[in-house]
Amino acid sequence: ICHIVEGMPLAIELAAAWVPVLSCQEIANEIEEGLDILATSMRDLPSLRAAFDHSWKLLAEEIKSGFRKLSVFRGAFGREAALEVAGVDLAMLSELVNRSLLRRNAEGRYETHELLRQYAAEKLNALPGERQEVQERHSRHYVEFLSVRERDLFGERLQEIKGEVRTDIPNIRAGVHFAVAHGKGREARDALASFVGLYLVEGWHEGKESFAGIAQALRASGGTRGEAGGSPLPSAMAYQAMFASLLGESDVSEALLQECLPALRAQGTRRELAVCHFGQGVNAIY
Repeated sequence: ICHIVEGMPLAIELAAAWVPVLSCQEIANEIEEGLDILATSMRDLPSLRAAFDHSWKLLAEEIKSGFRKLSVFRGAFGREAALEVAGVDLAMLSELVNRSLLRRNAEGRYETHELLRQYAAEKLNALPGERQEVQERHSRHYVEFLSVRERDLFGERLQEIKGEVRTDIPNIRAGVHFAVAHGKGREARDALASFVGLYLVEGWHEGKESFAGIAQALRASGGTRGEAGGSPLPSAMAYQAMFASLLGESDVSEALLQECLPALRAQGTRRELAVCHFGQGVNAIY
């Protein structure tokens, strides 16, 4: 809880008030979902939302606009990303830092308190058109970021590129998940393909779990939709199967492959078909 609220004394006190009815893990989960749990009926103790509302009203409209757009970022971000994704230039970043809405870390990147980010995200969610536009730019930025570095993840610059990628993993994950959920078939599949390199060097188990989560989300949202380029669901299953085979889980891998291969053959997706055959080869060896 202290980590999520970044040591904010008022937030810790408000969270502690829930201990009689919720476990600490449940409180932490609720805070990650939104600010409403950090409210209180105590007359002498203002809620965080009331404090944030008061401060928000004092901001100029251009400051509000820039800050709510920046809420699309997860974790720290660079000035180039701020400009490309949110249209926030260096002057605006400086203004937000001066107002303690942003802070500049030791690496020269910008970040905000998670509770402030959640509050700004609520303001962005109240403007669906603006939110969609900013999320699309965020997703496109980080999918391209990973895609142009994909080849170097298997070359001489591996360590350098891994360092660059690690700093943006939360944003990369958010960007890829948005692209898969909202992009057209081919765009979604390209995003998934760029995601593979990250987990081949970062961790096979994490890769299997990540693609399993994506596949589950696609099923729940109707991932079998017929779009140009085909549904991304069979592609997500193919990559999940590949990581399962690399982990020695041949039964899991084979079940996934048998399910996704017919659709991939129908789509004619050469890369994913190659991934499936690779998985089958690994399963045959072990």
